[in-house]
Amino acid sequence: MERVVLRKLPVVLLAGTVLPLLFIVLAPIDPSHAAAFDYAIVGLVLTEWLLVITTAIGCLIVILMKGHAWVADAYELSDSNHPRVAGNDSRDGPERGDDRDA
Repeated sequence: MERVVLRKLPVVLLAGTVLPLLFIVLAPIDPSHAAAFDYAIVGLVLTEWLLVITTAIGCLIVILMKGHAWVADAYELSDSNHPRVAGNDSRDGPERGDDRDA
């Protein structure tokens, strides 16, 4: 998921930068309000850059925290086909109820 988002970020960054700047060039603006309009568009572009950078950092953190996908070596258990039953091993000690003689 995070790799998909990370791959789309350059397109989002380019579109979020070019479209508002084209709007500045192509939009008919009253000259008395042009400076305020330009500042608003520049603020919009900078906010979009910050959002993209923050999202990229988040995606990189998730990728680093997940790490590489790997499979451990198989470890053959001596009793994997026939699991031990409690009481069949001499290390388990006496079963409950077996100490009646004592």
